[in-house]
Amino acid sequence: MCGIVGYVGRTRDAVTVLLEGLRRLEYRGYDSAGIAVQRDGELGMCKVVGRVEGLTGMSAGLRGATTGIAHTRWATHGPATAANAHPHTDASGRFALVHNGIIENVNELRERLAKRGVTFASQTDSEVLAHLVAEAATHHLTLTEAVREALRGVEGTYGLLVLDSAEPDVLVAARNGSPLVLGLGDGEMFVASDVSAIVHHTSQLIYLEDGELATVRATGYNRRPRHGTGCGRTVQRHRRVRPRPVRGLHGQGDQRAAGRGVPGAARQARRADRHRAPGRSTSGTEGAVGHPPGQVPRLRLRLLRGPVGRRHRGKPRPHPRRRRTRRRVPLPGTRSSTRTACTSRSASPAKPSTPWPRYANYAARAHS
Repeated sequence: MCGIVGYVGRTRDAVTVLLEGLRRLEYRGYDSAGIAVQRDGELGMCKVVGRVEGLTGMSAGLRGATTGIAHTRWATHGPATAANAHPHTDASGRFALVHNGIIENVNELRERLAKRGVTFASQTDSEVLAHLVAEAATHHLTLTEAVREALRGVEGTYGLLVLDSAEPDVLVAARNGSPLVLGLGDGEMFVASDVSAIVHHTSQLIYLEDGELATVRATGYNRRPRHGTGCGRTVQRHRRVRPRPVRGLHGQGDQRAAGRGVPGAARQARRADRHRAPGRSTSGTEGAVGHPPGQVPRLRLRLLRGPVGRRHRGKPRPHPRRRRTRRRVPLPGTRSSTRTACTSRSASPAKPSTPWPRYANYAARAHS
């Protein structure tokens, strides 16, 4: 799955924050990555096919910016190339955006834009959204109004984050089916598709609902429905808990966490929540499976003692049958104990005819 990270601040370097967020989203899988920042009224951008570490050297010239967006892509529309990697821009290079989801009527929108002379630089459906925002902005609308107008004719799912070089220190986020979360800091704001990308910076989180827009600035945010006026939401605090070893899933001492691909971890966590005592709170703030990433509840297994199997269900297991055993005993009249004889517990003990007392005692004990 794709990952989104955004940052608006005043003192921190946006590139450092974005790269750190992308590294924390690598577990989701990707084939390309990219960064776009706003500095001195212009957009700076770099993309790479492969690992996020490839952006470290390429983004050296973008240092010093305080507003930016970043993305990790898993190819769906078009192969994994630098042109298809996010962020995408319009023809003028004024707007840049990152997108999670699928635009269902992309062919219809692409044909309509092509008739108006728009040239596409990639094969993705996300680039269409950048041209729609640029088209709406020609009517002297703000970035928030342009994004709202552009999404009127869009069908499908999206988690969207837009950057405008003409409006400094502003990000616009939109959600419809693809998750987005806002993080509140001291004079800074964070946006991400997964809380694991920003939870190390802040514990005050706001989850966007489907059909909502959010205008994000360093001083705060304003969220509203896509068609309507502003609305307020309560801030949720994410409790950061020290990860514990996962026990009961892959053996004692396994350190792999649920958020890093442990098979069956989500199912085990949901099962633990169902059997949790009423009124007992979960460990941390509920996430995708009811627990923060890296936290899996310690499961208590109830051992059933007694007979098992269909034959012995509901009744005691019968006593095992007495079997003939082979024991190493000396034969009568011999001085060596290396030969064996077949004996039975139910048979009467034979009287050894040996003159040595110690062998007679051993044979008597063996037959008893």
